Amino acid sequence: MSNIKTYGVTGTLAVSGTAAASTFIEHHTDTIRLVYSGSQVCLTLAGPSNTTPALNTTEGALVVSPAEVEYLSIGAPQSQTVVNIIRGTTTIVDFPEGTGSPFTAGDFVTFISQQTPYNTASAFEVLSVDSTSNVGGYFSTRLTLDWNSSAVADFIPGRHDTELRSVFYMNVIALNGGSGNLYYNQVQVS
Repeated sequence: MSNIKTYGVTGTLAVSGTAAASTFIEHHTDTIRLVYSGSQVCLTLAGPSNTTPALNTTEGALVVSPAEVEYLSIGAPQSQTVVNIIRGTTTIVDFPEGTGSPFTAGDFVTFISQQTPYNTASAFEVLSVDSTSNVGGYFSTRLTLDWNSSAVADFIPGRHDTELRSVFYMNVIALNGGSGNLYYNQVQVS
């Protein structure tokens, strides 16, 4: 018998016969609980695309039936302390020496920070991770984000009050022209 502990609050996503994407969701656990009221819904986890989820399990789609509780493994959450940010038309983020980046190109992330300009309530795509390993290399402790931060105030390094955290989006569409609400929350299963 497993024990399920809820993390955070329950979110709601309106679902119709038109493809829709959620806003970004901070990734905190490895499982999400889904309950749908309405006809069947097709769901994929992806970027903010509003594209119609493919009804193909090889594409990672899940069909959720009404009033059934589904548990979907969403992988381990990723986060890392930020030690420096270099502003520009793209944003360079540095992590502590000896750690490395848990993120790869194509991931979506958000800042959680006590420094107001970097507590953005936005998500950004990771463009690249610098994994150079020679003298002067970054050994995967530097990445580049698709965020024009040139107008943002300077980052104050050394405070250890900022982290980069993985996020995910849910793309949904009701099957057979139906509609309803998808209720979701992250849970810990033990």
